[in-house]
Amino acid sequence: MSKDLDVVKVRTSDGVIVPIPLKAARFSILVNNMIDDASDSINDEEIPLPNVTSKTLSKVVQWCEYHIDHPVSVITKPLKMGGCLTDNGVSDWDNKFVDLPEEELFDVMLAANFMDIKPLLELCCASVASSIKSKTVEELRQELGVGEDGFTAEEEEKILRDNAHWCKEAAEMLQEIEKEKALAAASTGGDQKTSNEDQN
Repeated sequence: MSKDLDVVKVRTSDGVIVPIPLKAARFSILVNNMIDDASDSINDEEIPLPNVTSKTLSKVVQWCEYHIDHPVSVITKPLKMGGCLTDNGVSDWDNKFVDLPEEELFDVMLAANFMDIKPLLELCCASVASSIKSKTVEELRQELGVGEDGFTAEEEEKILRDNAHWCKEAAEMLQEIEKEKALAAASTGGDQKTSNEDQN
């Protein structure tokens, strides 16, 4: 693939060949690496994107093309409680961009993850997190299909453990659970020691 080309051709999961401006394509680390690794002698080489539909790709390209000339949003981490995305460093344009039906937003998020476009992935994740923070417990239960009793202690701990690396609150809650377990184990150990001494 010629490195002098202004356009890169990609093939989507539904077999559509989409030309993307090179500057926009370079936002994707996956595509960027394929461009750099491709043979200079093959000008019409298509880059396969087997996990991205043409519909979703058009949204991704829209975001990339806009940000050729506009800086990407630097999002506050963790998100401020009760604040909207624009209160957390997201530009008005990016805020409108992620105002999508839930399924479409998740498709864009998965495409950004597959294509390794970190700023777009973070924007989509921030939008989902902001949406979750604005909902009541009952609304979240209905949306996630969680019963009245909620999660078991084991399920809750697994969720916290899976998310502790990016969610400060989850990490703190996990630490509290581990402290409680350690105290309970120490208490149980002490009780067993006393019981053994009594038997002797």
